[in-house]
Amino acid sequence: MGCTGAYHGRLNFNDCVVPVTNVLGEEGKGLEPSINMLNVSRVRISANALGTMERCLDLAVEFAKKRVTFGKAIAERQAVQRYLAEMALDIYALQCVMADAGRKIDEGKDIYLEANLCKMLSIEGGRRVTDNALLTFGGVGYTREYPVERLYRDIRLNWLEEATPTIHYLVAARRVLDGQRTYERFHEEAVESPLERQIRLG
Repeated sequence: MGCTGAYHGRLNFNDCVVPVTNVLGEEGKGLEPSINMLNVSRVRISANALGTMERCLDLAVEFAKKRVTFGKAIAERQAVQRYLAEMALDIYALQCVMADAGRKIDEGKDIYLEANLCKMLSIEGGRRVTDNALLTFGGVGYTREYPVERLYRDIRLNWLEEATPTIHYLVAARRVLDGQRTYERFHEEAVESPLERQIRLG
């Protein structure tokens, strides 16, 4: 369907013996580092989506300024301007989320929640941006004459890399229910009700 320049290889190990001296880490403790690398990879996939989204916006802006209908460029039409503004919004949101996740990776922090949220935002934002790019181009964007159709197809692979959206929502929800947040909770103190205040003041 897309991403024809990339492929996944398959390795088969039959009767493979690995010497103890070649074991990485501790025996029986390989899952946690593997999951951590999946989280980093989810942020990397989001960066891939961001590049596609930025390219879509550049192409859409260029096309909207050149495409003339009924005597004026479609860039002057409010509907097209909304498409472009929404694209910029999704791109900016993903840029900010990725910057935060990247900083936490550099600091060695647990990014289990952030990585899944980052990937979810890249999936949803990528879908909206490529949809809006296609709408800006109209019917010609669906043809292979313009690169938007390829970007539209290629970004869909991000839905499936390093797990599906269902898994990301599940993992994120579990972390939130366990008390993890992407922000510091400053309002932890108990707040008295108006009735309690009335009783206290007599």
